[in-house]
Amino acid sequence: MFPNNYIIGQIPTTVLSNATCKALFIDRYDNLYFVDLGSVKIFNRTNGNVTLFTNSYYDKNFGGIQPLVFPSDLYVDASSRLYALDSSARVIRYLPEQPNNGTFLDDRDHGLGIAQCIFINEADNNAFYTCNSIPTITKFTNDRSNWTIVLDGRMTVDNTSLNGSLSFDSVIVDSLHQQLYISDTKNRRITQWSLSNNTQTGQIIIQFSNTTEPKRIRLDKDKNLYVAVIDQLL
Repeated sequence: MFPNNYIIGQIPTTVLSNATCKALFIDRYDNLYFVDLGSVKIFNRTNGNVTLFTNSYYDKNFGGIQPLVFPSDLYVDASSRLYALDSSARVIRYLPEQPNNGTFLDDRDHGLGIAQCIFINEADNNAFYTCNSIPTITKFTNDRSNWTIVLDGRMTVDNTSLNGSLSFDSVIVDSLHQQLYISDTKNRRITQWSLSNNTQTGQIIIQFSNTTEPKRIRLDKDKNLYVAVIDQLL
């Protein structure tokens, strides 16, 4: 699995190889954070250097450094704080100057099912969105006290433009245009949905081949779409 750069309508280019990239994020400085097995690393796209950010966190309950268990999604906010959602359904927040001293955020039991991805909409009072094991997109308030389902995959399976059941592997929000972008791994595609109405209709913007599975997606500051994919060679 490796990060690809997609400009919609153009041929993708590989920006980094020889990495197991289940999750990735591009911060405001154009650094690319990615998961390589149980570690979070940073790829500097200007000079090509790769550095280790963290592979552990401090847990007061266990009195020491704990391993980061195969992170499944990442988010880096405007203050360079890293949010890692690991395979034990835990969201852990890191300060940039304390990469091995994370804060444990217990939000995995809210909403419908276990969260599989996370996106923080900093333009909306730091509300964050999660994809759940039940195919829904849920929006939480910044204090995690309230949640709302903004897209229910169980209600859209008969949509003629999006035939077949939906599977939500990753979500990002374009606040300016009030759009959701979703990685639909099961159907090998990227879809776009409007947040400004409740019609529950969307459109396919990228359809992959039968050997390519899209996973995590991100937009950079120029609105280029990045997709982490698995290529299953025949």
